[in-house]
Amino acid sequence: MTKTYEVPLEDGARVGVTVSDEPWRGDVNVTDWEAVTERLLLRAACRKCGRPAPIAETERLFLRELSMKDLPALGQFELSERESRFLGGDWEGLKEATFLRRYIETQYAFFDYGLWALFRRTREAREAQFLGLVGFSPAEPPELGYALRREQRGQGYATEAGLAALRYAAEELGFREAQIRVAPENRAGLAAAEKIKEQWNRAGGAPQCRLFIQR
Repeated sequence: MTKTYEVPLEDGARVGVTVSDEPWRGDVNVTDWEAVTERLLLRAACRKCGRPAPIAETERLFLRELSMKDLPALGQFELSERESRFLGGDWEGLKEATFLRRYIETQYAFFDYGLWALFRRTREAREAQFLGLVGFSPAEPPELGYALRREQRGQGYATEAGLAALRYAAEELGFREAQIRVAPENRAGLAAAEKIKEQWNRAGGAPQCRLFIQR
């Protein structure tokens, strides 16, 4: 069966998204029609017309898929060798236009997740300031990673962004487990990971998604 949905975007445009339970028949393929949510349709509509899909929003932060307009900010984003290794060895490629375009076109379509752009939001603008990256790397279970610009650390952004990403992954992507890997000597990273896990568990998280810290 195939259905077409008219999906409204924030600027008032409407995009037709075709959903099918038969492989390769629609913009989105599903095995369970209950999985067709407004957010799933919005992601598909954004990708279909080349726009970054919104992922999550908190009081201070906004997460969305990467866009080619992020290239200048990514080019100025610097991490230590150790931080780069734990964010994912190929993240540096995002600073190159060809790699970034290929990542946007394939990563989200294949996995439905990846690294997302993280912004400090204000009342006037969702994308007031680029803070860094947060998201998941394919692993078993998927690995939560986050990295902030140095001058933006120590303000609780990593915890807030990590929890927002976990909620999204549990509610929209059906994650049952996730992990955070931390080097034993990385005390700051371990403290942030422990805080994310503590707050996730204390808030009830999502019963179907367990979070592990791997040292």
